[in-house]
Amino acid sequence: MEKIEPTTPIELREATIGDADLISGYHIETHLLMTNPMDAITENLHETEKHLILILENQLMIGFFILQTGSVLSLYTSNPHAILFKDHSIDRLYQQKGYAKRSLELLPLYIKQHFPSVNEIVLAVELDHLGAQTLYMRAGFENTKRKLHINDHFYFIFSKGIS
Repeated sequence: MEKIEPTTPIELREATIGDADLISGYHIETHLLMTNPMDAITENLHETEKHLILILENQLMIGFFILQTGSVLSLYTSNPHAILFKDHSIDRLYQQKGYAKRSLELLPLYIKQHFPSVNEIVLAVELDHLGAQTLYMRAGFENTKRKLHINDHFYFIFSKGIS
């Protein structure tokens, strides 16, 4: 199936509690490993190391992800200037249209603007999730060949340097 690229610009913006109505309309596939954005925003209200980032098109939420700093990074990298990218998802109504790719293209600039000391993005992707691995590699991430075992699931650690 040929993917259709987004025709209007998208933006990345950190969520606030005022975004509850926007987030409540988000359609996510039910999957044990996926985080619901409403759960993420309520769980992360008082966690300064987690940042829920909305992917918006014309002020409509089409996706989200979480950026995380702090001690959890030691599971992924020895770099103290890294940031963890996790729970990336696109609303099922907008999948296969290039939004995931476009959000990854905007990610380094967003991080440099909001986290200027960060020089590396790390993420974990399931060993058997070849579609996600391909997406991240096309976006410039490299498979470090390191593996992580969390909750009976195995993951590859991917990394991308930013300057």
